[in-house]
Amino acid sequence: MAVITSTVTSLLLVVLAAGRQVPPLRESFLVLASTLLSEFDYDHEELRCWLLDDANTTNYFTCQNVELVFVDAPRQVTVDQPFTVEYGLRFEEGVETFLEWMTDNSWLPGNVSSAEEFCSSECGDPEEADKDNCCIYHVNIHSCHAQSVSELGEVCGPWVFPLGDSVIHTTHMSTSINEEWFTEVELKMVGTTYVIAHLRIGELQIAAGWQIEVLPPVREGMPIWLIAVIVCCGMVVVCVLILSSALYYQYHTFWNESRREDEKMKEAARLLPFGSTAPVDRKSPGRGLLDG
Repeated sequence: MAVITSTVTSLLLVVLAAGRQVPPLRESFLVLASTLLSEFDYDHEELRCWLLDDANTTNYFTCQNVELVFVDAPRQVTVDQPFTVEYGLRFEEGVETFLEWMTDNSWLPGNVSSAEEFCSSECGDPEEADKDNCCIYHVNIHSCHAQSVSELGEVCGPWVFPLGDSVIHTTHMSTSINEEWFTEVELKMVGTTYVIAHLRIGELQIAAGWQIEVLPPVREGMPIWLIAVIVCCGMVVVCVLILSSALYYQYHTFWNESRREDEKMKEAARLLPFGSTAPVDRKSPGRGLLDG
């Protein structure tokens, strides 16, 4: 029964990948896949191992003497802001015990000694690396937004194809077995996202997950230079207002005094008898000399 279910599940995922080119077909199979796959309890942060060509939600098994761990990874990030994930392998009883498990199952050729020599060698171009010329010939980070996980039946595994901004695969590396890896990741959607560390070694692939909450962008404060410009403009406006008020007060005071003087002169002229003129002081400096 498990074999039949695994086969049907794999077939559905392949059809889903092809159906991305035909939206109606894709939507129909998404509903069916969600119904089947949601029956399985799949913890995205649990370490899992699969054989190379047979990976899905039902045929994983427990990894022995090895852990793929997140050495340094955030739990919260800001959308569209790059961050670095550090991850690596840890061996419970030493790398020899892990390689013995691999060679005993024919997932690596040869014996422990040859496997240890093979896995301590450097690898070349990742695009040309494979299981025959490199120990860890594929290691990278996958990420699935919770929305895409829900569409695929609560599953985010290394077999999920890239899908726009919701399912992302970083560029893979190829290395020896004794290294830790640093990968820059940039998440494009706000909300819960599952980050999957994934590697391939021989006929085996290993994955472990990490849940991250992606936050909306933080609104930055006003730049200092802009604050200074606003303050300076405000001071200029205040000075102009003060100067304008002072000039208006002086003008208004002068105009009122001039108006009062005009009114006094008009009132004095109105009080004089008709035909008379204003009294004139007839005393003058020359009048005293004539009278003498």
